[in-house]
Amino acid sequence: MGRGWPEEHEKHFLATVGSGNWYFSDDDEFRFDPVTGVLRSFRLHVPERNATSYVLPDLPVESGSIRLVELRAFGLESSVLRWFSTDGQQVAGLYTVDEPDRRVRVAPDFDLLFAGGELVGWVLVRTGFSALLGDYFSLVTEATIDRLEQEDPSAVAAVEALAARAGRHPDLQDRLRGMVDFFTG
Repeated sequence: MGRGWPEEHEKHFLATVGSGNWYFSDDDEFRFDPVTGVLRSFRLHVPERNATSYVLPDLPVESGSIRLVELRAFGLESSVLRWFSTDGQQVAGLYTVDEPDRRVRVAPDFDLLFAGGELVGWVLVRTGFSALLGDYFSLVTEATIDRLEQEDPSAVAAVEALAARAGRHPDLQDRLRGMVDFFTG
């Protein structure tokens, strides 16, 4: 997201159809070609709540794309739960806890989950970064924030250690360092 990002987003939004807002919002966004209905872009948010007892079913991954049948705007809120595989290879955003029956790869390392033809979630599959995100979201919880507010040395050390591991991902590293600075400043 370089210079001109808000303007580029607005132009793209006006040239496509689907969910989202021309201004940035907390809703997930799927944008489709207004003539063919083919998926052109998506912008998603990782939810704040962990899906503690969810297990992603082992479904075959179908290669494909999705198409908007009715070429009109629609609403789509952000996913409500996040899930991380135990091996750190996958992170998912879940709109519902309905068990998916299809998993469609719509972009490299990115799948959409469907149950009965309805979107129920998404999955990012990426070695390393998914594991890092999993560690980030497991660490950045209300309990950790409470401990940071009390300047608990073990909480500060845990966040600093994760920031050091995030070296190849400067946005994540900056966010973690900013947390430490904010609470210990």
